[in-house]
Amino acid sequence: MIPRWPWIAALLLAACAQVREPTGGDPDKTGPTLVESTPPLGSTGFAGDRIVLRFNERVQLKNIREHLVVSPPLATAPTVRLIGDRSVQIGLEAPLLPNTTYVFDYAKGVVDLTESNAAPDLPFVISTGSAIDSAALRVEVFEARTAQPSDVVEVLVFAEADTCDPRNCLPVYFARTDEHGHALVRYMRPGRYRAFALRDKNGNHRYDLPNESIAVADSVVEAGMDTAARVVALQLFTARDTLQRLLDARLVDGALRIALSRAAKTVELAPTDGQDVLGTWIPEWNAGADTVRLWYTGADSLARRTFLVRVDGVPMDTALAEQRKPLPSLGIARAPLSGKGGWEVQTTRVIGFIDSTRMQLLKDSVAVPFSLTASLSHPRRFQLTSPLKPGDKAVLTLLPGALADHQRRTHDTLTLELVIPGEKEVGNLNVTLHTLTNGYNGPYILELLDPNGSVALTTMGSALPDSVQWQALPPKTYGLRMIEDENGNGRWDTGSPREALPPERVYRHPAGATVRVGWDVEVAW
Repeated sequence: MIPRWPWIAALLLAACAQVREPTGGDPDKTGPTLVESTPPLGSTGFAGDRIVLRFNERVQLKNIREHLVVSPPLATAPTVRLIGDRSVQIGLEAPLLPNTTYVFDYAKGVVDLTESNAAPDLPFVISTGSAIDSAALRVEVFEARTAQPSDVVEVLVFAEADTCDPRNCLPVYFARTDEHGHALVRYMRPGRYRAFALRDKNGNHRYDLPNESIAVADSVVEAGMDTAARVVALQLFTARDTLQRLLDARLVDGALRIALSRAAKTVELAPTDGQDVLGTWIPEWNAGADTVRLWYTGADSLARRTFLVRVDGVPMDTALAEQRKPLPSLGIARAPLSGKGGWEVQTTRVIGFIDSTRMQLLKDSVAVPFSLTASLSHPRRFQLTSPLKPGDKAVLTLLPGALADHQRRTHDTLTLELVIPGEKEVGNLNVTLHTLTNGYNGPYILELLDPNGSVALTTMGSALPDSVQWQALPPKTYGLRMIEDENGNGRWDTGSPREALPPERVYRHPAGATVRVGWDVEVAW
């Protein structure tokens, strides 16, 4: 008979010998620290084919191919692997350029084993020459349309004398923006450069896909020792398509929706069967004028018909209008706030017929006179006016047949509760613009933004006024965005690198405006 205790003792000894991370205490929030490297940090005259980094704790690689930033970029991507449990080797697959300072920024790609805390943002720097370059360039990248920061975007820097650009060459220096759109290009030779930003879709650091976004500095920039002296601001945009194309055409909510590759002025439909349609088409364009909903007003059916689509007079392609399932009943809702103290209502489809005798506006069960006036800027929106006063509440009732859409489809009984906010419920906003844009006084578009960034109200004109007023706004903090609408077409237009055409400039107020109840808020911009 074999005693059991030796086996128990052996198991206990084996358990004691296992390597485990210590437990207990506060969570570790510190990333791994570089304690030694080959070659040493800041070395000059480097001619090796690998770099080994040793850290103070066990590490792991996390999306290292995505996070490792090498400046200048390498023609062949390096190989990165763990050596043991505390070291990382960067293998160089091609010789480095002579007399060049290289920056290997591995932050967020090397993390500790237990908590995945990233290594501090301390790049590894070496030089193949006799000195480490020390000039720098500070860059901020913004989305051209929204003026919001662009994160994880490449900043590409070329020497002023270079004859190439991101379309055909790798840059001499390279960095990535952080979550605030900021990038610091470090360890540069002092001099003059051309700066670009790129949202790279295929990871080759080149602008070579039509859906990639790019930004170009409007002048040559200077890299020097004082990085706080000037910040280079870049506006990132997706270039307009060089050719007009029909991207999509389908029936959506009763309208034939046409999506185009670039903005257009007119879209026409011609039946391919040679049979004329009896009605007309009402267009509803989006803000960018590259998508249009076409509402058919004829009484005849468009259950399945094919049309030739002409864009600005040029035949594009065919579109099939096929209503596969019945449309829901017509509906109405309150439209976005008007800023005029009144109401706007919006229908789910274009209205072809109105019977005002089947409508009523009741306040405390008493009928109140009112009128509906079609909006000049939106085919499905109406301004409702009445003698009601601030603080009054009323109910708009639409009996079946009060409204009929473009195909004479109507609705069940609809009710909409409406309240005119009192002076103690809303505030007014006055925005002064005369100091905004360094003397620009041309066509403009001013947008009032909800806290979620959506456009709540828009005003535009042919010349920048001294001020713009919005009345009866719900109390909240709004954003303000202004577009220099240089061509006066009522929308923001993107740029074209091929034509050296920048996007229309967009400004965003740094603080916005907080509207308070009963206040006349003044914002100077």
